[in-house]
Amino acid sequence: MSSPSDAPAKKGRPASPEVRARHLNKGAVPFEFVDPGSDLVQMVFRPDIVPPEPLQGNALKAAQDAYRTMERKGFQVTRDLGCLVPDDQYCASGEGNKKKGHQRACEFFAHWKPTQPPGEAKRNALGWPITLQISHLCHNRKCCRIDHLVVEQQWRNAKRNYCGDLGTCNCGGQPPCVGPYRPPQQHASELEYCKTVEEMHEVLQGARLPSYVIHDKTVFDSRDTLSKERMHRKEAAARKKKQNDAKRKRRQDVHKHATAKKQAKLAKRSNPAAPSGSGAISNSSDFV
Repeated sequence: MSSPSDAPAKKGRPASPEVRARHLNKGAVPFEFVDPGSDLVQMVFRPDIVPPEPLQGNALKAAQDAYRTMERKGFQVTRDLGCLVPDDQYCASGEGNKKKGHQRACEFFAHWKPTQPPGEAKRNALGWPITLQISHLCHNRKCCRIDHLVVEQQWRNAKRNYCGDLGTCNCGGQPPCVGPYRPPQQHASELEYCKTVEEMHEVLQGARLPSYVIHDKTVFDSRDTLSKERMHRKEAAARKKKQNDAKRKRRQDVHKHATAKKQAKLAKRSNPAAPSGSGAISNSSDFV
């Protein structure tokens, strides 16, 4: 039977510099969107939906920080529709963060946090599910470009996946899809990404897309250097603590052993006639 110490060590989440370097090497570039304030809140929701109570205060601040964290890892830009694809850990089909890129985008731009209500889905009089969901107008589940997203009822979201058999969107959804239906990732062709910033600017067209800046890939070098130095100091402190704990344990063991040995000697001096073992025979005069 294996002991707990035999279990494999739990792998921690990779540090931001490591994730950023990995994603930039794949062709991503650091983006920065201008904070839209509340200007895009209504735009992200389908016209016939009254937006729920928006995020405010600390909840909004946490959502903004979470989006900026993802944004600083960079986005890849697809050549066909200009989809913004974050690092794999933020993609719906990837492993990592539970809160995916399109959800973070809705929190940042629309001040709305998508939640799944407990129990069965809400339904209208026809039995259709009406829970609010985020639809990808580009049919790319990895995309987090805000003007490719719309918040609408679940049945409308599902309906968008049952059209486009002729290569064009014919589901009648509003706003309309920005591209034809794309099958699930395992059946779809590989995405092609822009290689140059010029290509990215060309496909990042659209009246609804907020203002953005594409930074040079070295923009976070100094930040990453400081982060790595902090991480190395933390690791060195952890190693030092482990060494000190080991030394303290050895000293305690030596002291414990010496104390036990000393107590045994004192006990023998105070009672020299004491039997040395449990099998000794008594020499009492009462024994016949």
